[in-house]
Amino acid sequence: MIVLEFHKPPKMAKIGVNYVKMPLTDEQIAALPSRYVHKKTHLPYDTAKQLIATQAPHATSAHKYRKWIKETKSYFMPIHPERVYPDFDWSDYLNTECKTFHATVAERRHTRANVRPMWDAIRWSQRYCREHEIGTKEAWLEAYAKDDSIPQDIPNHPQILYKEAGFPGYAVWLGKNASAVQEAAKHVTAVLTLLHPVGVPQNVLQLVTWSDGIGDLRNKWGKQTEFDRILGVWNVEPKQMPLVNRIVSETATSDGERITCPNVNQLTWELNSHLDMVRVR
Repeated sequence: MIVLEFHKPPKMAKIGVNYVKMPLTDEQIAALPSRYVHKKTHLPYDTAKQLIATQAPHATSAHKYRKWIKETKSYFMPIHPERVYPDFDWSDYLNTECKTFHATVAERRHTRANVRPMWDAIRWSQRYCREHEIGTKEAWLEAYAKDDSIPQDIPNHPQILYKEAGFPGYAVWLGKNASAVQEAAKHVTAVLTLLHPVGVPQNVLQLVTWSDGIGDLRNKWGKQTEFDRILGVWNVEPKQMPLVNRIVSETATSDGERITCPNVNQLTWELNSHLDMVRVR
């Protein structure tokens, strides 16, 4: 049996109950009414940890922890312990080594400026959810909290970050049906990059197209060793490739794979004038 010691217990004379150092059974804990629990009466940190370890060992994430509180009506436990206890750590609090949702979010700190374009993110999430058999929003959030391999520019709450872009809903995000996958495929925007290969003169360059968009470039750039510098990135559609080829033929000479450009600034200026530039963060 666990002894519960509350900080600053409220006056409970009207119901004749003293919460200080009061052993409670599981039934009593589940029956505690929320209206009698003042916001400043949360359990001490060590006591709360002990209670979680004995009565909620399944609460291995912030989401499961809050769900347990609501299901068992354990309202004397803080819904947001990170706001109650100083130097709070979810892994220690829940007695688990799993990375939790809030710890992950604090590290990534998503804003509209640092996530990849919406449809690029949707295509990635559909592949990920299909590979990991994820079919609900809750399962997505749980996987997001635990999987460090998810790219930094994929948001955990896409409905917030992509609201202004017209987020189509979680059915599309999770790729729950064929029409959702087909809808995402309609919005593929490839990007064209002007790169400098390693170990060649500064005016020897190479144009590379990334068919899955800017997200594909971001994911693969850190793993490649063939190039050392990006000189420019542009959105490009298949119908624009003849224009790109014409610009290259007028400003550089090509050996089939790489191009030698007497004036790199002129080449980039021409491409900037005819294509939409993409910012690589």
